Amino acid sequence: MKKLLSIVIVSYKNFAQAQVLKRNLSKEKRWECVIVDNTVHNRGYGTACNEGARQTHGEYLLFLNADVEITIPVVKKMLEYMQKHKNVGVVGPQFLNAEGNIEQSSTKLPTPSVAAVALSFLNRLFPHNAVSKNYWLKTWDRKTTREVNVISGAAMLVRRNDFIRIGGFDHQFFLYWEEFDLCARMKQIGKRVVFLVDAQAYHPRQVSIRLAQREGVETRRYFTQSRFRYFKKYFGFIQAVLLESWLTVTEQWRLFSLLALSFFLRTYDLLHIPVIGDVGRDYLRALSLLRFQSFDLLGIPSSIPRFAQGPLNIWFDALSFLFGGVSVFAPPLFAAVLTTMGIGLLYVLLEKRIGKTPAFLGALLMAGSPMEIIHSRMPFYLFAVPVFTLLYFFALERMETVKTRWSVFFAVLSFGVLFQWELAVIPLSGLLVWQGVKQRNICLKYWKSVFFGAVLGFLPQILYDLTHRCTQLCGLVAWAGYRTVAITGFDARHGVTVNTFTTTLIASAEQLKKLIGWNEYISLIGVGIIILFGLYVSRKRRLPHLVLYSLLGFILMGIGVVIHGSPSEAYFPQFSLFLAILFGYGVSRITSKYVRWLVILGIVVLIAKNGTLLIQNHFYTSSIVNSIEAAQWVVRDASGQPIRFVSYDTGAVFPTYVDSMRFLSTIRGGRIGDGGVLYIVSFEKDVVLPSVDVEKRVFGDVTIVKNLVGGTVIE
Repeated sequence: MKKLLSIVIVSYKNFAQAQVLKRNLSKEKRWECVIVDNTVHNRGYGTACNEGARQTHGEYLLFLNADVEITIPVVKKMLEYMQKHKNVGVVGPQFLNAEGNIEQSSTKLPTPSVAAVALSFLNRLFPHNAVSKNYWLKTWDRKTTREVNVISGAAMLVRRNDFIRIGGFDHQFFLYWEEFDLCARMKQIGKRVVFLVDAQAYHPRQVSIRLAQREGVETRRYFTQSRFRYFKKYFGFIQAVLLESWLTVTEQWRLFSLLALSFFLRTYDLLHIPVIGDVGRDYLRALSLLRFQSFDLLGIPSSIPRFAQGPLNIWFDALSFLFGGVSVFAPPLFAAVLTTMGIGLLYVLLEKRIGKTPAFLGALLMAGSPMEIIHSRMPFYLFAVPVFTLLYFFALERMETVKTRWSVFFAVLSFGVLFQWELAVIPLSGLLVWQGVKQRNICLKYWKSVFFGAVLGFLPQILYDLTHRCTQLCGLVAWAGYRTVAITGFDARHGVTVNTFTTTLIASAEQLKKLIGWNEYISLIGVGIIILFGLYVSRKRRLPHLVLYSLLGFILMGIGVVIHGSPSEAYFPQFSLFLAILFGYGVSRITSKYVRWLVILGIVVLIAKNGTLLIQNHFYTSSIVNSIEAAQWVVRDASGQPIRFVSYDTGAVFPTYVDSMRFLSTIRGGRIGDGGVLYIVSFEKDVVLPSVDVEKRVFGDVTIVKNLVGGTVIE
């Protein structure tokens, strides 16, 4: 007996549901039913439908999602309608959701101009605009049968002859938009698309929603790819590109606004950037590297003078000069790009784990952090710490979830790279050790990955120590071990008492409040309350990896601060990342819509205040123009002779104090060296200069005193 109807059920990770649906619809003798399972090899929805059509022989084809609930009487009504109306090419039912409400399962075919409004944020801002109302058919209650342009692909009845005539589903639409394409081609051959109100089906979507949440990134990618293909196919490449660019920006407005805000605050008014002596020192070392005069394996001495920072800041400055030109503005611009990319990465990683709004607020807190902004505008070691801490956390997560040799390698390597930026991150090595113990079988299996990751990550210090009796790595490990033991009272000089602990706690709070809001304890307390709330309500839940690493990192770095006993600024850049992630997670645990809106308002006001204060106060930095003009005058005045700089300022006890002037003079053609012309530099208004025969020039807050012939200066 020839089959009247062939039912094709497409299953993806819900085969059991598909079997139930098949069993319910297979009772009619003239109907046949097949399941095309995409679970093992996902061919895409349209391709699976085509395969099911090839396997069957019915006069009519009914394509169903596996999670659709539809009965035989409903299918018969659809068949009867199509048999009576020969000019109808596609029939779809009225869908009810799990709550029994009518779903919006039919629309008009969109043009690029219509899509630019109806599919963008404009529809959310102005939901009653005429374009969207017309596209979504909002004036129709879907309680009557009518012709439409598109019906839902979850249940579509077509004639086999029509289906073959138009070539079936276009396999290029892997997932989504295949129904738009099929309905458009049906209309091209003169067939109508009908929404049949007498046929009711249920589409609870629980399985679909769970799958979409679990595979969110892939799902969004398929959707945008198919949308682009649709508009390219019917309206051309240029219109498709323009539309997709617009829709991408509007759909990802949170990400783009974060990137814009971050980059703006880090690059606005670049004439007010701090170029302190230590920064000038690294700029000079970067110039030597570019000129092949030296290759630094170590950076500037740390707060523990016998141990030096890694060389990555010098290498970063050299790359900035190489690609951005040798200028005092190149490193801050490249630092702004790097830190802004870090903000974007933070949002992307958090969005998948805790949701869009919490991820946005967490990343916004970091994007508008006054301390982070100042550090980026003065790219000197600390500015990159949050970015590379985030990469370290991500590598640890991959090590725990993927468990491949490369994930192990990058986890070890990422800590080594982080260490090159700032020695103070040593306590975070505890996370790597903890993961290594948890994943010891994987680490033992891929011991070569552990070894080469460590060698490559610590390569600068290893190479240096080979010729310096292991004074860096070995000495640092010994020092860290000694100070850890010393807090127990073994050495009274470094023991922890109530007084020292209280002092450290107060000093730490002073540093932390700079991360949240400029001198605002209230903001710090507010953020802390939300963090504690999120952790409390999740005390019986498993925390997402990034949240757990941030919590443990906060604890480990806090212990490190206590052990060191001197909570300098170097210990706190990574705390901005910890606070951002923990705060975002706390927001995600708030269920009250009103409380969440209150938090959103508070953060927006806080960031607006931070930005306003920074801009109004020129980022609390004097203009670099004064130093540039002073350096230009010195170079002209020296007339090719070697230039020597000395200073009698309070900060001149540090050997790098005038290195910023040395750098500015060097890039303007000056020759720094012994002998030649001596210039005394002062950045302080009240400094008392030596009594010598001098020529004095003042450039704003920079004073240059030239030692004339016959004068005496005691250096």
